[in-house]
Amino acid sequence: MGRIAVVGSINMDMVMYVDRVPTKGETINGTGFLLSPGGKGANQAVAASMMGAEVFFFGKVGNDAFARELFETLQKKGVSTEFMIQEEDVSTGTASITVHEGDNTIILNQGANAKVTVDYISGYLELLRAMDIVVLQNEIPLETTRFICKELCDSEVKVLFDPAPFEGVDPVEFLGVDYFTPNETECKALTGYDTSCSESIYQSLKYLQDIGIKTPIITMGKNGVAYIEKGVVERVKAYRVDAMDSTAAGDTFSGALAAELADGKTVKEAIKFANAAAAITTTRIGAQKSIPTRQEVLDWLIEKSDLR
Repeated sequence: MGRIAVVGSINMDMVMYVDRVPTKGETINGTGFLLSPGGKGANQAVAASMMGAEVFFFGKVGNDAFARELFETLQKKGVSTEFMIQEEDVSTGTASITVHEGDNTIILNQGANAKVTVDYISGYLELLRAMDIVVLQNEIPLETTRFICKELCDSEVKVLFDPAPFEGVDPVEFLGVDYFTPNETECKALTGYDTSCSESIYQSLKYLQDIGIKTPIITMGKNGVAYIEKGVVERVKAYRVDAMDSTAAGDTFSGALAAELADGKTVKEAIKFANAAAAITTTRIGAQKSIPTRQEVLDWLIEKSDLR
């Protein structure tokens, strides 16, 4: 398997399960609570590691009770934390997550994730250039993500950017990104096109490719995944499951996709495998706790008679 660097966020997730979402000013009883290591970057790193890749995480935690557990969880999942930094006088990033009928709403507190600056990552550029794939998302300062993309665009390392949350992202600023993976909502916000029909999906993908993104990939939930290759839109089906919690499903997709691509798989093969990993994640509770191993994904695909 390949070598992957993830530059991104790491949080402690505080998850509340509810029978319904409260209205403004209303207090309701929850049905369960979970304290779980998360953060899009850390989730992606764990997913890539669980799929067999050698993974290095670049990020920051604060000086509080959550920091040690987050370090230890990554290490137990096989992710290198050698380049992580603990910041003084700032809290670790946190996420308040409400889960209702398998879907979630999230409120983020950046904390130490806001300290993942250009100055911090500029000291590791040579390490990043030695990777097969660098994975990014949008829970660290956007200027840091822009800097990494610009510095790596002429190197051999591939860059996978999941533009979530998409606030502030302008795809024109990420020319040269190899794999760009918005979901359908983000895609419409970024391109102006929705994914309601084959023609609009094509227009979305073509727009992203025309501005310089090499392989745009749109994730569309139950409608699967679409990407464009040699001017032709390709579709990969979604797997139907009884979802319990969608937390970390998108991150699992990104991490598994990166691991498979770094291992030399085609885009279609990598997406198919990543779809399965993400589907399994939705059937479990929590973020990193819900991410399957590579063997679990392989067994699941065999069970579905879809490993070809």
